[in-house]
Amino acid sequence: MLQATNISYTIGSKTLLNHVSLQARPGELLVIAGPNGAGKSTLLKIVSDKVRLDIGCVTINGKDVMHHSPKELAKIRAVLSQSFSANLPFQVEEVIMMGRYPHFEECPNDIDHTIVQEIIHELDIKHLANRAYATLSGGEQQRVQLGRVLAQIWRRENDAEGTKYLFLDEPVSSLDLYHQQTVLQTASRMTQSGYCVIAVLHDLNLISQYADNVLLIYQGHTEAYGSPAHVFTKERIKNVYGLDVHLIKDTVTGQLLIVPDTTSIKTNQIITNKSHDNCNSILVNRTLESI
Repeated sequence: MLQATNISYTIGSKTLLNHVSLQARPGELLVIAGPNGAGKSTLLKIVSDKVRLDIGCVTINGKDVMHHSPKELAKIRAVLSQSFSANLPFQVEEVIMMGRYPHFEECPNDIDHTIVQEIIHELDIKHLANRAYATLSGGEQQRVQLGRVLAQIWRRENDAEGTKYLFLDEPVSSLDLYHQQTVLQTASRMTQSGYCVIAVLHDLNLISQYADNVLLIYQGHTEAYGSPAHVFTKERIKNVYGLDVHLIKDTVTGQLLIVPDTTSIKTNQIITNKSHDNCNSILVNRTLESI
């Protein structure tokens, strides 16, 4: 299990996280959600890496993350970040093989090569395997980078290293509708195989479809924590995102669908524009009076 307790983190005078806690277990897909600037990526970095905290601690498999050696940590958790180099002078298979570096000293062995092929099959990217990484589209590069991090923690039969953790920071941001689904289905299959997956996602409907639990954070603190149905209420979404929504239950899948009320957006824009125009009028009048 991964446990983060009472996490507080400050840079300069800015408090990015304020007493946030979470637990993530094997077989669980936990999503960290919230608006831009809420602290989602900061929290993901803290729970996945060795970061000195102002307050709180993070344990992985019962051991403080600060007490794991870098190589030990690399074998049990892998992180897909938001940004990565787009100009790597390697073929796709070589980029995926980079994920195996913690597992061999000088050269990959047959098991490492087998794992790379299994991941290429899992992600359905055989047609990209011999392509130069730099020639791929942004979405294709994102899928290859997912392959690299999967290679780092790929579990095979008789693997006795305990629970492994996959951290995904906006893994579908550059993907089309089809590949958003395939990537999150891969994440779901990982949990079914005993992995723990923690992801940052923005799309509330994707979260509702795939997440077992959601940690909703707002301005650095916990707004709600639980199942998507528990977390995503109309009142809470309005409070956190400033948006009125309709909540609809799909009659076929039973999934909660979150539909923005676009009329409320237009109304808010009209009010904002009128307020802006009034401020401009006041400013012009005051300027004329001073002349």
